This record gives sequence, C-alpha cells and structure tokens, in this order.
Amino acid sequence: MSSPFIIKPYQHSQVQVYYDLFKSLATSQFPEYTSELSHYLSSHKRGYSRDNWEKYGEDSYKMIYGAWVGDVLIGMLIGKKDIGAVAMCSWLLVHPDFQKQSVGKSLLTHFEEELKKIHYHAY
Repeated sequence: MSSPFIIKPYQHSQVQVYYDLFKSLATSQFPEYTSELSHYLSSHKRGYSRDNWEKYGEDSYKMIYGAWVGDVLIGMLIGKKDIGAVAMCSWLLVHPDFQKQSVGKSLLTHFEEELKKIHYHAY
C-alpha cells in the first residue's frame, strides 16, 4: 500500500534532512561508487558536501525537490539548469521503503512541469 506523499521544493531550513538522505541513499543505492562518492560527498569543492548543501538554496541553476510523507523526506530530485534553456536531472533518489510507489516518477514529472513554466527542456 502506498503512502500519500507531496512534492515540495528544497528549503534551506531542511538542509540537514536533505544532506542526510542524499548521503545515505547515494552510498547505499550505488555501492559500486562508494569510494568515489565518499570523497565527492565529503570534500570535493563541486560535490555534494554538507557545506555545498548550505549554498544550494542560493544557486539559481540548481533545482531540488523533495517527496515528503508528513515531515519525513522519502525521496529527492536534484536538477540543474544549463545553457540554452536545457536542464538535466543529476540525481533521483528514493528511499527503498517507498520505491515502486511512483515517487520517482512524480519527482520527474514535477521537475518537467517546473521547467516548462520557465521555457526549459529536460534531458
């Protein structure tokens, strides 16, 4: 049985929740990348370190959305607007307990709808 969830944009006040879920899912769902991700997550200047998450709310090129069940973040999409009105989805992560419940599909659909509003295309 699927849990009702809602899609909301990233809020700086929730930085720790997003960072914790990202770090947990990126390393557990992609074990073949664990050594590279560990470095990228913790220290890389362009990576997904906790310090960088602090800046994402100010980055006009980042588009981050979360799927929430109540006050629990169960999935996220990280996208980036690029040159020429094109955007890409960099990461799509859903907690294993909520996979196969259309969470990822809903995040992607929401991302595409938001891009259409600003006349961007997704790839």
